[in-house]
Amino acid sequence: HKREFAKEKWITYKQMWKTKLKYSSSLKIKENWYKMFFRWYLTSQKLSKYYKNQNKECWKCGVKVGTFLHAWWECKEIKKFWKKIHDHSQKNLNRKFDLKPEYYLLNLMDIELGRNKDILFFHMTGLLHKDH
Repeated sequence: HKREFAKEKWITYKQMWKTKLKYSSSLKIKENWYKMFFRWYLTSQKLSKYYKNQNKECWKCGVKVGTFLHAWWECKEIKKFWKKIHDHSQKNLNRKFDLKPEYYLLNLMDIELGRNKDILFFHMTGLLHKDH
């Protein structure tokens, strides 16, 4: 049952990706989407596996282990950033919704915004990552 749900969810994500990748011709935004999805970005934890002198604590807070999810979402320092982005997103879209990592990191939403607002959200969040 769990495997069927995961497969069904993957198909849904795949369909969303096909749709949303058409929202922009920006290769930078598309490239970042792939990098986020496949956890391409190096973290302090990952680097510490390759380099013995590398500290595995988060570069931002220096307290917790710098995993991918921590570095991009859970760190107390990055949470401040995402809270501001979330507040602006809700204001610009004129809609309240939860603050979830899949919304902002992968642009995969389980709520209906409508095509125009979905495109706007795609570009707002895509621009956050374009220089990484």
